[in-house]
Amino acid sequence: MIERERRWKLKSSFPTENIIDKFIIEQTYANVKPDLRIRKITKENKEEFSHCAKYYIEDGDREEVEQKISKERYERIFKSINKKSVVKERTIIDISEGLHAEVDSFLDTGDIVIEVEFKTKE
Repeated sequence: MIERERRWKLKSSFPTENIIDKFIIEQTYANVKPDLRIRKITKENKEEFSHCAKYYIEDGDREEVEQKISKERYERIFKSINKKSVVKERTIIDISEGLHAEVDSFLDTGDIVIEVEFKTKE
């Protein structure tokens, strides 16, 4: 999947209307270029695990390949990476015309980052 996304760091809180979903992500980076990471997503006391690779292709676009993995594989990879996870609460907000914003509230720093993925460069 090709990603065309833009991010902004917020200085204050974000709108709480039109919330579609909310969950916790524990994300551990194995590499930066290409961007390799594993994720544990916790939603309503259920956990999902994935391995994600993002390859930069042009003009800020990236190719993203994400694969679900077992808890055992996640734990094995996490142990081999041997780095601290980034923990964030992700809130999905419907902003307009089929666009969604992903608002990440980082639990360790208090930072808030909003990201919007666009279908086209325009």
